[in-house]
Amino acid sequence: IEVPVIVWEAYLYDVMKMTGSSGGTDLGNVGSQSMLRIADATHPLAAGLSGTPTVLNPSSQMTWGKPGANAIVAATLKDNSSKAVIFGYEAGDAMVGLTAPARRVGLFFRDDTGNVVTADGGALFAAALRWAVGCDDGPDPEPTPTAEPTPEPTPFPQTEICVDEAESHALWMPGISRDMIFQTPGQFVENADGTAQLTGRVVDVNNPSKGFDITLNLDGRTYDEPSGSPKTNGNPGVDTSSWYYYTEALGVLNGVGPWSGSVIEIEGVGPAWQVGVGANLKNGNLGMANWISWNVVQQPTSGSPLQEYGQGDFNLDIVECPTGGGGEPDPTCGENLDILFVLKDSSAVTSGDQAVIDLLEADGHSVTLKSQGASRSHHADGRDLVIVSSTVSSGQVNTKFRDVAVPVIVWESYLFDDMRMTDDTAGTHYGSKGSRQWMDIESPAHPMAAGLSGDVRVTTHNKAQTWGKPSADADVIAHLDGSASKATIFAYEAGDQMVGQSAPARRVGYHLDNYAASKWTADGEALFRAAVDWAVECH
Repeated sequence: IEVPVIVWEAYLYDVMKMTGSSGGTDLGNVGSQSMLRIADATHPLAAGLSGTPTVLNPSSQMTWGKPGANAIVAATLKDNSSKAVIFGYEAGDAMVGLTAPARRVGLFFRDDTGNVVTADGGALFAAALRWAVGCDDGPDPEPTPTAEPTPEPTPFPQTEICVDEAESHALWMPGISRDMIFQTPGQFVENADGTAQLTGRVVDVNNPSKGFDITLNLDGRTYDEPSGSPKTNGNPGVDTSSWYYYTEALGVLNGVGPWSGSVIEIEGVGPAWQVGVGANLKNGNLGMANWISWNVVQQPTSGSPLQEYGQGDFNLDIVECPTGGGGEPDPTCGENLDILFVLKDSSAVTSGDQAVIDLLEADGHSVTLKSQGASRSHHADGRDLVIVSSTVSSGQVNTKFRDVAVPVIVWESYLFDDMRMTDDTAGTHYGSKGSRQWMDIESPAHPMAAGLSGDVRVTTHNKAQTWGKPSADADVIAHLDGSASKATIFAYEAGDQMVGQSAPARRVGYHLDNYAASKWTADGEALFRAAVDWAVECH
């Protein structure tokens, strides 16, 4: 591909034609290394270093290769100058049986390097990035004089816009988190004086309790392409003619959750912050992107320390700002609901989830499917109802919908504690009981009982039923047959005290397990319809 490539998997060097193919002779890995030897201190890949800098602490493995004669060797193993640990090829250089289609870099990193790299190691990584994309090619050419300055178009009709992750991540900081997204859309404010500010909270996708509050200040807005810009890797062929740029980017990340107390300074590096259609480098949407370096100036108050130095990037979509929560009840209450349905995989719907979807759509509702990993808190904005299936993994959904001001029905029992609907001990405060067809209606007068009472058969075959032990404020509509302490249908009004939190909107814990709905009885369907109606306040 005619795109710069940096690689630190030694056993790809031969595949990439960067070295010969003999493991241990042409390429390999060596353990217990902390220092390397700078072979060419004048080359940009050396990051201004010389001698034998310490790049890993504690010592760890390094990747090495023996490149072709045309390669640039910037560094070698400290005790073996024949084994290059930082080397590169210019576009057009003869490699080993192939002409380099674009710049290629071999780097000393290994699997755990991000956790042990020193400041000098981070500087070498940043230098490799800059050189690979052509940001260290010597002084900028003299600008060509123009008769008149280019008029600056207005970038947006409003001063404040909202931003969100572009395809995968909003903020990428390898060594701290490789996938952080906005908890709710961030805010980007542009000013008439050529400055701008990005603010918002990003959280780790795999552990949303961890995150940072962002304050990033931009300056130097220009419609002329700064040196090294635009950056188009990832969006080849994109039209950059309408893009504009900010030449300075400085900010602070303040940790939240387990990262509370941490303070990280961030600064733009490489090409300038760019804004425009396709500028996020991930898709063709209106968006923004920039590389950053970071420096931890204060570690979290407790827990594991964060990697002190590194480089990452922002990739952002510019999105429509949310209008708020569920809003006023629909005058045709319970009809034509806009429902977000969160499940394991929207492309492989189970028979149980499909039965629920079919019932909802048959009742005239609009159902939007969202896979567990792709779901975000703000996807609830403007919806009438959120439903979370038991097919999800609780770790993939976690607290994403805990605080939304929209009604939520959930039947993944291992989310009851994350939603603060029960306490947090599995098997004691929540769980699942197999081989059930019946349940006991505890509150026949409640609208969610659908006019039923006594023992009610909800499935035609034995299926598992999820249960929970909610707080004293909850309404318990039904419980496991023969086990009154384990609620199979329970609910909180908005404002009710759950377990450590007031309910932001109505919440319903429901008995369905992965496949139960595929074997619903008429009474089972009636109870589910009643739960939907109650959740959206149609009783």
